[in-house]
Amino acid sequence: MLLALLLAACVPTIQQARQPLAEFQGPRFDVAAERFISFDGAELGLSAWRPAADQETSAVIIALHGMNDYGNAFYLAGPWFAERGVAFYAYDQRGFGRSPSRGVWAGERLMSEDLRTAIAVARRAHPNAAVTVLGDSMGSAAAMATLGAENAPQIDRLVLAAPGVWGWSTLPDAYALTLWV
Repeated sequence: MLLALLLAACVPTIQQARQPLAEFQGPRFDVAAERFISFDGAELGLSAWRPAADQETSAVIIALHGMNDYGNAFYLAGPWFAERGVAFYAYDQRGFGRSPSRGVWAGERLMSEDLRTAIAVARRAHPNAAVTVLGDSMGSAAAMATLGAENAPQIDRLVLAAPGVWGWSTLPDAYALTLWV
């Protein structure tokens, strides 16, 4: 019995998609509230930098942060791009930063669906702009999983910065051991 209880404590908690409320108005970037409202109504933290109102948006960047980070990781790049006519949206992936269930892993399916939704929202908001997905480390892994899947959303560019591509099972034993030290 004790062994079963101890083993049960090792089972990871993984987030589930939410059931949207009746008043759900659909996915969107709510820049004023610093929220990306995703496909299931989840309100994910959002850092956004956009061109001035009198400036045309030539491109959009959707940026995905790395592990133990959040969307504001791009606080230096975002304004730089916005000054040059590029809308820059960086949302906090589920379980990170200002998003709900902080510290609880969302899993590939939810993270991919959030990215698919963000791309669709960006295309609606900026129909004539080229869409780029920028992934940093874990964000690169999420981008590759989403954009490498069947029926992947169409984007114009993909930038992978320090992509997180190795899992424990692919590491040589000596490398894996050093992660425990």
